[in-house]
Amino acid sequence: MNENKIIITGAPGTGKTTLLNSLKSKGFDYIGEPAREILYEQRKVGGKGVSEVNNRLFRDLILSRSINKFLTFNTKKLTFFDRGIPDVIAYSVLFDLDINTDLKASQEYRYNNKVFITSPWKNIYCNDKERKMSFEDILPFHDTLKKYYIKLGYELIEVPQLDVEMRADFVLNKLNINKEKQ
Repeated sequence: MNENKIIITGAPGTGKTTLLNSLKSKGFDYIGEPAREILYEQRKVGGKGVSEVNNRLFRDLILSRSINKFLTFNTKKLTFFDRGIPDVIAYSVLFDLDINTDLKASQEYRYNNKVFITSPWKNIYCNDKERKMSFEDILPFHDTLKKYYIKLGYELIEVPQLDVEMRADFVLNKLNINKEKQ
């Protein structure tokens, strides 16, 4: 387990990136979400690794990118991850794909035991070029994330639906990081 790698997860459109940007403004590093990167890259070149064309390839690319990020950012400094390797399981369930490889990777590459999860929040949810799911479609995705993070032995900590600065302070407080350490 790598204590310095902290996952912030949740269904699409639940405020993860906004929260991570707030933590970054406080001096913490964060690693971007693999799925959004892959969607952007594949759509830019007309690639087949997008969910609407080849969901198996899309999932495989997410898993590969997630493992690469885990291994590349092997730092002694506290680093936040926009999603972790276990998130790939939720994509596999969504696409009705086998999850065995995802489970094995999730067991092999462990993050800090505390995982922060943002809940579906209709007031902030919106679609964009990479986020095509409806709000109703993200609800089962969220439930799957919760189920498998718990099954993998992580402690899920639900981030309250507050303004972004209060959310960031909540995360730091749960990690016992006081403002003097920033």
